[in-house]
Amino acid sequence: MEFDAEDVFSVHASEEHDLAVLASKFAQHESEEITADDESIEMFIEEQSNSRTTTLPSQPSVVGSSLSISSCDTGVVGVTVGTKKRHKSASVLWKYFSDSEDGMHRYCSLCRARYSKNTGISTIKGHFEIHHKEHLDAITDQAGHATEPYGSNDKQKVENLSKLLIEWIISDQQPFCIVDNKRFCALVTAFDGRYQMPTRQTIAKKVTQLYEIEKVNIKGILSALNSKMAITTDLWTACTNQSYMSVTLHWIENDWQLRRILLDLVPMHERHTGINLKETLMESIRFFDIGKNILSVTTDNAGNMDTFARALRVALQDEFGNKEFARVRCAAHILNLMVNQGLSKASMSITKARRFASHIKNSQRQFEELKKIFKMKEKPFLVPQSDVPTRWNSTYLMIVRLQEIREMMDILVASNPSLKTMYLEEDDWKQLGVS
Repeated sequence: MEFDAEDVFSVHASEEHDLAVLASKFAQHESEEITADDESIEMFIEEQSNSRTTTLPSQPSVVGSSLSISSCDTGVVGVTVGTKKRHKSASVLWKYFSDSEDGMHRYCSLCRARYSKNTGISTIKGHFEIHHKEHLDAITDQAGHATEPYGSNDKQKVENLSKLLIEWIISDQQPFCIVDNKRFCALVTAFDGRYQMPTRQTIAKKVTQLYEIEKVNIKGILSALNSKMAITTDLWTACTNQSYMSVTLHWIENDWQLRRILLDLVPMHERHTGINLKETLMESIRFFDIGKNILSVTTDNAGNMDTFARALRVALQDEFGNKEFARVRCAAHILNLMVNQGLSKASMSITKARRFASHIKNSQRQFEELKKIFKMKEKPFLVPQSDVPTRWNSTYLMIVRLQEIREMMDILVASNPSLKTMYLEEDDWKQLGVS
């Protein structure tokens, strides 16, 4: 027999009503075609004998019409019977059983013992007690250590934990999928087993919401300032081939402390023309309402930046009445152009040094051999460095590193004749020493 109720089946019985009264209450509803299995009756009677208020397992269901009783002279009140049928008890022991093809029996997956489909959980527990005690003990031990997640009463604590998680992801530049990492989830569970990790979609949504909130907060702070402000901006391309325009704001506060903030990082989907760059920057200036405070913008010396600066000057004057705006060329970029022009006099030697350093770094065999030479000389290992065109000091650091490890590289080249054609000659070393 099987007794099912849709939402909640609660019984409040007075102390003077014994189990016979409860049995008579079931008999009163035989005409409603309510069936009950031995398991449900046993649970109902056992729990009723221990408590004045008993709640049967949640999400039960019943076959037949719904029944609602608010009170009766037996002391049983608040009985609600629905019409939705549910499956067998959700005990984890049922996962070890499978139905037969005719649907009339169930088989134990551990020993293939056969039971009727209407067999109750008490019989199944007895089967495990006799034949599979180790499995039952393991299941019971696991259930005893199970941790109930935080409920609605702990909403504030869950929000605080999620906020700390999001702030760590942002500050440490972690990917959103970190919450799917099994090792990380195990670590968090060890710290607090009740905390349920949010999904990466939830993290992305929360980060976006936090970004919008911070934008509004920053807008309020900047709007209250009377200081003049300077902007530095540059364009760069990510590894995904997506271009971005960075906007950094600088100002001096009343206590003469220099402040700066990354005001915006805007994806660029249009061509990098001066007009498009101006429109992109003006959107940020309008949002933060700082047009009248902008004193200058610093850019590199690219040709499109000339058009950008002229268009921005006109826009700030027309829209905000700002007549003090000026464009400043990046001093570091100018210095880099000057140094590269000077290094062109020794371009052949520098090119050879660059190729040799890159070759050693990219050759696993020769790289390991160089490490052995350092070890033989009892010196700390130093990796050859390569320069990049946009950082003049990287060329200087490359030359200095090659001079520091020349003794070890001479030994490496002597033991590898194939390297002699690309290695620096004495005249090259002299030019690099001057450079």
